[in-house]
Amino acid sequence: MAGLIHDFAKIKSYNQDYEFTDLAKRVNHEALTLEVCAHSFKFLDTANAEAANDLRVCICFNHHYAYQSHNRIIEALKIADNL
Repeated sequence: MAGLIHDFAKIKSYNQDYEFTDLAKRVNHEALTLEVCAHSFKFLDTANAEAANDLRVCICFNHHYAYQSHNRIIEALKIADNL
């Protein structure tokens, strides 16, 4: 599920011609995903704050930087995101 959520921002990042939107050119992918999921995170924060924070970490990992994680989910997402 974290892998799917990681790409939710694509609804705001691409137009119908699969070109970047003006917003996507100015705001990073991770920030847009958090915005799209904000309402759901508000609910999840009250139901299970630890799970909400784990999902935020999964969404915000950036495979372009030398980010070393001990979280197996993030490591699996990095591999899948590069496929």
